[in-house]
Amino acid sequence: MRITMSDTAAATRHVLLEHGTAGWARAWDGLAAQGWIVPEDGPACPACHEGECWQYMGTHYFPGGDVGHEFRHRSYPGRPGDRAGRRVYATVYD
Repeated sequence: MRITMSDTAAATRHVLLEHGTAGWARAWDGLAAQGWIVPEDGPACPACHEGECWQYMGTHYFPGGDVGHEFRHRSYPGRPGDRAGRRVYATVYD
């Protein structure tokens, strides 16, 4: 499931998770589970490319209890067969 602009506008609350908390770890683990990063890269600076790394952008709490963690990468190195160096946004749902 992907977030659309209308979904973002309907968010009831936007927060920033504190580094080192269980929520922070869950968000980064979710990004890895989607295949965007590999665990050995670690959350400090995973998938670095041309000086850019994944950045945590915040967490949205939606009506109905859904939770989405947002990330961006301004120069994603790509997956096999992908074009490297593109801007990527990913949402991970808890």
